[in-house]
Amino acid sequence: MTPAITLYYDVISPWSLFALKMLQRYQPVWGFTLTFKPRYLGGVMAASGNKPPATLPNKGLYMRNFDMPLTSAYYGVPYKYPKVFPVNTIHIARFLRIVEDLQPSKLEPLTVLFFEGMWGLSADAPFTADPQNFGTIIPPEVLSRSDIAKYIQLSGSTENKDRMKAEATALVEQGAFGFPWMTVTNDAGKTINIFGSDRFELISYHLGKTWLGPFPEGGRPSKL
Repeated sequence: MTPAITLYYDVISPWSLFALKMLQRYQPVWGFTLTFKPRYLGGVMAASGNKPPATLPNKGLYMRNFDMPLTSAYYGVPYKYPKVFPVNTIHIARFLRIVEDLQPSKLEPLTVLFFEGMWGLSADAPFTADPQNFGTIIPPEVLSRSDIAKYIQLSGSTENKDRMKAEATALVEQGAFGFPWMTVTNDAGKTINIFGSDRFELISYHLGKTWLGPFPEGGRPSKL
């Protein structure tokens, strides 16, 4: 069978951003199918009893001042720390969950758009967590204005809210406690769970592939 990786994520998680970029680089190299599962990190953390890094001052400072900059430099994924953080991304997660169902082919470009806006990957990547403003940042060639309005309405439905709560609980029962959370299935059909953006050597071992560093096709950019 074809190897497969499923990525569970929330755009508030910078580690999910780093994992996403590595998965996109390695998908054509390792030949796996990549499935996106947008979920609300707050729901998973609450259900698992986990707490944000910033609730422990030294951990928050270490993450922001050392861990993230070093990871960014190593992976070659620049970012800008948001002026306001944390941001409540529940409406983004609910919106992307509807896209996952109704227009799955649009899920990856929309995920990238929200990640790049959240973490300032490009100067022309605007960001909003307010669903009433989604239409101002989503290009019409990605999603039509009528679909945006429809999906916003559906995202706020009781059905979608209850479903996402149930999915967060199911993830915790699977063992999840934060994002990125990945399920990785090799060509023999064996699946393992992986947490974090710094375990690609373990993923490569499970898949029987070779980890070639953050730039599998070469061309590391100049130092950030």
